[in-house]
Amino acid sequence: MKVKSSNTISYILISSLILMVFILIFYGNPPIYETTKVDKDEKEYFSVSQNTTLNFIEINLSEKNYNKLKKYRDRALSIGVISAKEKKYVSATLRYNGKKYKADIRLKGDWIDHLIGDKWSFRIKLKGDKTIQGMKKFSIHHPITRGFINEWVYQKTNKKEGLIGLRYGFVEGAMIIKKEDKSGYINQNLGIYAIEETFDKRLIENNGRKESVILKFSEENWWSDVKKRIAVGKKSGLRWDKFKSEKEGIWKYPIRVFSESKVLEDSLLYNYFDFSKNILEEFRKNNYSISQVFNIKQLAMHNALSNLFGAFHGGYIINLRFYYNPITSKLEPISFDGNSGKEIDKYHHFLFANKKRDTLYFQELIKALEKVSKKGYLNNIIRSNQKETNYFNILLKKEFDSKNLNISKNILAKNQEIIRKETEKLKSLYVTPSTIINESIKIKPSNYSKWKLSNLDLLPSTKTYKGDTIFNLKRIDTSRISYGITKYVNIDFIEDYSASFIVKASKTSHLFAIRIQGEYPSRIDAVFDVLNGNVKGIENTDDFNNGHASIKKLSKGWYQCSLKVKPKTNSFKVIIGIANPNSTILNWESKSEINNSVFIAL
Repeated sequence: MKVKSSNTISYILISSLILMVFILIFYGNPPIYETTKVDKDEKEYFSVSQNTTLNFIEINLSEKNYNKLKKYRDRALSIGVISAKEKKYVSATLRYNGKKYKADIRLKGDWIDHLIGDKWSFRIKLKGDKTIQGMKKFSIHHPITRGFINEWVYQKTNKKEGLIGLRYGFVEGAMIIKKEDKSGYINQNLGIYAIEETFDKRLIENNGRKESVILKFSEENWWSDVKKRIAVGKKSGLRWDKFKSEKEGIWKYPIRVFSESKVLEDSLLYNYFDFSKNILEEFRKNNYSISQVFNIKQLAMHNALSNLFGAFHGGYIINLRFYYNPITSKLEPISFDGNSGKEIDKYHHFLFANKKRDTLYFQELIKALEKVSKKGYLNNIIRSNQKETNYFNILLKKEFDSKNLNISKNILAKNQEIIRKETEKLKSLYVTPSTIINESIKIKPSNYSKWKLSNLDLLPSTKTYKGDTIFNLKRIDTSRISYGITKYVNIDFIEDYSASFIVKASKTSHLFAIRIQGEYPSRIDAVFDVLNGNVKGIENTDDFNNGHASIKKLSKGWYQCSLKVKPKTNSFKVIIGIANPNSTILNWESKSEINNSVFIAL
């Protein structure tokens, strides 16, 4: 680094203006600079020359704060990883395209590849309400740590598919250190950085989502283990990962939330966090399926794109990030730290996917894989981003000697081939030929004392029918809807399910209804006439489009009413009631003019 005298300021200012005019004339797409008044004691900032047409970010530190960061960096290099102790913030001043910002800054990254040479990686938090490229919190790092241009294309493709992605790009960076003795400044152009958005409400807003919380798995235990392994490896001359267990326990990593202090102070955000953390925890315990917790279409596409771009690094547990959507009550994946551009040797599934129970997810995954593995899909990615990738490639080639700066069509095409092979494997497991008919699994009503009744009474009598007690199922209030939830069912595999009830007409009603309800409004409804022995009607929504209702005459005026369906869900509930004769099939539970009833044998 060189100390530059303020005597050269005038010459440099004139040269800079000439350079900007030259760029305007010959390059056509120069960065947009904002003019600001420069204080007399800050004119030395202009002594760092810019070498590209990228946006220019300057990090201005006191010598004291620079030395703090250097101490953290040197300690990390000696350990082999950047632990939490080395990630302490110091105050700094930034200049972005000439405009001044107050900020806090720290070392960023986990592995020491972020600290090699002079181009250290930094996490930056701007103070006040100012933003850079719409970001208040962001990182700048060596482009190699994310696969150069590959990560940029990966993020753009994710966002094009409607997934949550980060703002990602490239800037030119410089470091300016103010000497403690006030004798001058130590200035250095650090070359091209990748700039990457981090996790806060602006990320959510930029992706068109409602403000909510973002979850992650804490990585403290992970890096504690890594440090121990590195220490053992140094003594034995072996790599740290030789001591890595074959299967890392998923329980080591507590669930955390970004912007924790803000979340804890906001009752609504805290409720979002409490709920989303609980469902993610229950999912981790195998109490919930993927479709119960996640938006499976988004998760499937996210997994497909991760494999297409060789971005499976983002699938490690410490790199997973999830947004809780308060509208759908589902978690959505956030594309992060893919280190894209790698050739895969096998397909990498979502970490928690269970091939025995997550049928619906794998069916969505098949659709996503078929889409991204088509030659036309890859050609469109290359073509639609070609202008910008060529621009970045030209700039990066001037600084970096690497063959893998730009996206490789050959690598992505090889990844597509592996994806196509995996698709065929999954089809053999989850796509049932139309000639195969599954036997129906009969759903027996649970203990009637545990039924959840709404405006409905279940009154036992002393009479029986074929050994079953006869009950009077009766509406209580005519002014309210009326129904009873009789059974909750969790599905491990897609099968035909049948719910049956033995019912008899009363003097006040002869219409009995069965509903199989998935996630609202997905359902199928059937209304049975237990006086005349026919199905009055059956209606459904799209997720329950393969149902069948039947009624079977028994003895003494009794009928067996059955509703059969193959639900496209991982759970559902069975609901019954007395149907209002003046309502539609889908609204049979609506208020009625009389407190009607039917008999049911249980």
